[in-house]
Amino acid sequence: MNDRCRASVTSDGMGFHEYQCSRKAVKDGYCKQHHPDAVAARAEKSRAVWEERRKKEPWYVLSEVKKKLSDSLFEIERLNGIIKTIATDRDRFERAAVDWMTVYNRAKAGVERLTQGLKILAGEPDEQGHTHLAELHDVAACQAFAKRILAADKGGEK
Repeated sequence: MNDRCRASVTSDGMGFHEYQCSRKAVKDGYCKQHHPDAVAARAEKSRAVWEERRKKEPWYVLSEVKKKLSDSLFEIERLNGIIKTIATDRDRFERAAVDWMTVYNRAKAGVERLTQGLKILAGEPDEQGHTHLAELHDVAACQAFAKRILAADKGGEK
C-alpha cells in the first residue's frame, strides 16, 4: 500500500517535470493540501478575494453604472409609452365627450323644434302671441313657414 499522496505536482525549480507529492495520504489517498475538497475550498476563497478586488476596479464600477443607466433608460421609455397611451385615451375620451355633447345638443334642438311644431298644430300662440294655423292651410305659406324654421335651425336660433 502506498502511503503517499497520489497528486501530481510540479516545482518551480524543476521546470515542467511532474512528480508525486511526498506528503502522507490522510483522506481518500490525498494529503490535506491536495484533497479535492481542500482544493475546491481554496479555489472558492481565491475567487471571492478576486471578485472583491474586481468590484473595486474603475472599469467594473463604470460597467455597473452603464448597466443601471441602461435599465433606467429602458424604464423611462416604458413609462413614456404608458403616458402616451394615457394621453391618447384621454384625447379619445374628450373627443367622445364632444361628440356626445354635439349629439345631445342636436337632439335637444330637435325636441324643441318638434315641441314648437306641436304647439303650432295645437293652435297655441308663439312668443310674440301669433298663431300660425292660417299659414298651415296655404301650401305656399306652409313651405315658407318650414323654410323659416329650417333657416332658424341652421342659424342657431331656437
